[in-house]
Amino acid sequence: DGGYYNNWNFNLKLIKKYINIMIKLDVKIIELGFRFLDPNKNLGILASTTDELLYKLKIPKKLKVAVMINAKEFLNCPNGEKNAVNKVFKQAAKSRVDLIRVAININSALDCFKLLKYLNSLGYSVALNLMQSSSVSEKKFSKIISKISKWKFLKIIYFADTFGDMNPETVVELSKLTKKSFSGHVGFHAHNNKGLALINSITAVKEGITYIDSTVMGMGRGAGNTQTENLLIELESLSLLKNKDSINNLLPILLRDFKLLK
Repeated sequence: DGGYYNNWNFNLKLIKKYINIMIKLDVKIIELGFRFLDPNKNLGILASTTDELLYKLKIPKKLKVAVMINAKEFLNCPNGEKNAVNKVFKQAAKSRVDLIRVAININSALDCFKLLKYLNSLGYSVALNLMQSSSVSEKKFSKIISKISKWKFLKIIYFADTFGDMNPETVVELSKLTKKSFSGHVGFHAHNNKGLALINSITAVKEGITYIDSTVMGMGRGAGNTQTENLLIELESLSLLKNKDSINNLLPILLRDFKLLK
């Protein structure tokens, strides 16, 4: 999400520094950018996040790498979604990407079946990221999740607080509704429009949600996301961090690099 600040024009030196810090934290996955089908010339290297770039970064295997795609781009491709996927993805065995997050408006989620299945057949872990999850009724949300749960190849569903309008009660309800039908892992992506991103994320943790997103200094689209540095402090208070020096490792890059960048 930080790429919305600078059109994904992050310099290589900062990317390497960021990765080296993430290795020292209790971070399991880093999402380094998008793979837009046809990024325009004003967008930086993390709008494509190519395998060539990822191998050049020499990211240790213990740190999983994710990229995001906008499902709409691929679904609307005149040559079909398979050809669109083949344009930007190889077989997973030949790629440094471990996880592909597929972002789609929740109302169009069921259109993603073939796209997700094909990405899965290439050997990638796939996460379906349901944007604007709070824009539908609980009944409709449950119905959509119930249908998706029949896609046995899909192991991860995210519900995203795209408008930043959720509160902890909403997070609890959507967590329960998702886990009721879906047997895989569940993720939560917060936005901070109401200043509730952190408490919503911690609520999701307490509800047993597996994947929680955060960005350094909360840098992200619109009002931004859950701040990594704040999340680390809260997770430590819940005894959920193995590395007690996580926040101390993060502070230097936060103060010297990301503060200036933001």
